[in-house]
Amino acid sequence: MNCLIIFRSVTHAQTIISYLSKNSVMADLVRPPLILGTGSCSYGVRLRCDKLHAAISLINKTRIRPVKAYKLLPNEGYREVSI
Repeated sequence: MNCLIIFRSVTHAQTIISYLSKNSVMADLVRPPLILGTGSCSYGVRLRCDKLHAAISLINKTRIRPVKAYKLLPNEGYREVSI
């Protein structure tokens, strides 16, 4: 199952993906559905849910703060998870 971490801009999301990759956490850059984003500039980082806590721990070491995180549900829905 996948999770999605939302960031305010593509630059923030790309920076985080690069940082996670250097720390052995694989993630993809995605455009979130508009209902999940914080506007038209938001981008998401998609990763496996079992890597979410490791990713959040690494992200907290940076100055970039995520907006929200979601678990992608099998029925194509989303459930917010605390970060």
